[in-house]
Amino acid sequence: MKALTGPKNKLQLARQLGIDWKAVDGHIRKLVSYGLVSEVAVVGTCRLYAITQKGQCALDLVSEIPGCIDQTS
Repeated sequence: MKALTGPKNKLQLARQLGIDWKAVDGHIRKLVSYGLVSEVAVVGTCRLYAITQKGQCALDLVSEIPGCIDQTS
């Protein structure tokens, strides 16, 4: 979720994270189902995703746990 600093599509996320876009697809589907990420735009077959307020709250909570999330990246 930290990679969603702004709206991005699955290919952009895959390149940024250095993983296969199919892996990103599975993760995005799960995050959307929990309401942590939402689809914010559709351009042709390209869908853009962004973190929701609920997702940002979850990241904020986790970042308060020492050693849980790298604070520098």
